[in-house]
Amino acid sequence: MEASDPTTFVIAVLGLAFSVVSVCWQVLNYFLDGPRLKVRLRLAVHDDATLGDGEHYSIWSTPARRAGTDISLASGRTSRSSTGGSPSYTHEAFIIRVVNVGRTPVSVFFPNLWFDRRHHWGMDVRPLKFEMNGFYLLNPGESREWTEPLWPGIEEYRTHCPGRRVVVRAVVQLPDGRRRLTPWRNAWKVPEGLTTLLPCTSGD
Repeated sequence: MEASDPTTFVIAVLGLAFSVVSVCWQVLNYFLDGPRLKVRLRLAVHDDATLGDGEHYSIWSTPARRAGTDISLASGRTSRSSTGGSPSYTHEAFIIRVVNVGRTPVSVFFPNLWFDRRHHWGMDVRPLKFEMNGFYLLNPGESREWTEPLWPGIEEYRTHCPGRRVVVRAVVQLPDGRRRLTPWRNAWKVPEGLTTLLPCTSGD
């Protein structure tokens, strides 16, 4: 039997290599040109003076961490005083932050809190500095934040799913119906029985 021609073998190997590179490039290009969003969840405390002004004006905020979210500093914070000297109402909230890390503009819809596939909360959340509920167009490199009250969704989930562990993530919807959620490491595992981040105060 005659040995195969080395030239034919080299051509075959090169052809296979080019095919693999071509497929990899198409896959990479698909992900680079498609919707690429980072969705992040934070816990925050703010007052009437800062409500709607964004994360960095919050009295306190911290990233949610499934392994253990440090909420100890929240209990030491108090609401800033209004002009008259009396404290303004303090809000506990989630901050949902969405960043477009892709190369094309992306529309995002319905930033929500995600408990599981059948339990979401926040269809009418209020976008920060934006008038239309539930929709925003993000250009490449642009980010947006939404606030959602911390406890109503959690309490409703506890009512409908008694005894079940409460783990909260953030989610947004893309125009094609797909969803983007925060990664599991950026979820908040709510301590059992917790109903506030702040110390209880008496009426005296």
